[in-house]
Amino acid sequence: MRDPAPGARMQQAPRVAFQPSGNDHIDGTAMPDGPSTFVGNNGLMTDTNGPNGTTATGAMTPSGVCVLDYGPGNGGVIGVQQPAANIDLVDLGTRSFRGFLINSGKTQCVSVTPNGDGTLHGTGYMNPGGVETGQTDSGTGPTITFNSQPNPGEVRITLSYAGNPSENLVAAINRVAGKYMLFCFAVSAQDGKPYNVVLVEN
Repeated sequence: MRDPAPGARMQQAPRVAFQPSGNDHIDGTAMPDGPSTFVGNNGLMTDTNGPNGTTATGAMTPSGVCVLDYGPGNGGVIGVQQPAANIDLVDLGTRSFRGFLINSGKTQCVSVTPNGDGTLHGTGYMNPGGVETGQTDSGTGPTITFNSQPNPGEVRITLSYAGNPSENLVAAINRVAGKYMLFCFAVSAQDGKPYNVVLVEN
């Protein structure tokens, strides 16, 4: 989504129309463009023409962070205001992050740290108390490589696992209050199920 002042417009105008374009599927293929019309009320937004005729309400902050859920089987929207210029992928590869892996039936806290070569390393914390104790799960975690940026803030990423197939992600990235935020979307190479990763710079 691109909106020069999302929070302000949501409060000042009764309706806000978005025309998504240049959408990118996780395998790199283009998805069809299409309009979405929202009724705004003090930061809340209601999509009146959602998929399969659904109506859904979500939220958008003044900085442009957006979350909208259409319910089971209908997907949703999560992202940040599109930056005016490309994200510096070299700089991104030097940063550390904390966040969540949101998978089918599982939400896990994760840590992402630089490898020193422009890539990052992901580690999952042991559920349920690993964040407090610092205990990680038994996995080795992926190497995260930033591949390309077809549009400002839209970044294609590869996760490489030792002994397992690699996975492709698409991320919406921008800086909010000076910190990078990443909203990533992928399909597991192991079980074919979609998952999301939300990361915020330390």
